[in-house]
Amino acid sequence: MKTGRRAGILAVMLLAMVWPLAGRATGPEGAGEPAAVHARLTFGRDVDRATRTVVQPAGEFPATVGKVYCLARVTGALAPTTVTFVWYREGRTMARVELPVRSADFRTWSSKRIMPAWTGSWEAKVLDDQGMVLGEAAFAVTGSDDDDH
Repeated sequence: MKTGRRAGILAVMLLAMVWPLAGRATGPEGAGEPAAVHARLTFGRDVDRATRTVVQPAGEFPATVGKVYCLARVTGALAPTTVTFVWYREGRTMARVELPVRSADFRTWSSKRIMPAWTGSWEAKVLDDQGMVLGEAAFAVTGSDDDDH
């Protein structure tokens, strides 16, 4: 009887130690475990600094846009850290911007100047300090000014 009670107490103690770790990733992304930190990206023509929201969100912009903003809502960070925004055009790295993340639910943004000749497929990725992808999204820059009207 004492052995059974002792085993039960040990099981409860083990559960108390393991429970806080439940749901956290321990392996590299794509290894079958969910990542602990995620980033959801939204593109737009500006960011409202007061509300930390995207102004005129879109997935396609005219070549005359001038600048595209990428807002990332980073969730799940356990301590202050940094993330890196990487901007790609047609698969080629165009810019890298490192920014701080100060809480478990934090919004930060990066912008990229767009030259009129830089039409085509664009993508932004947000990486953690180990280079793991926390979030990614794509947009297009077209030669048309239809989006301006």
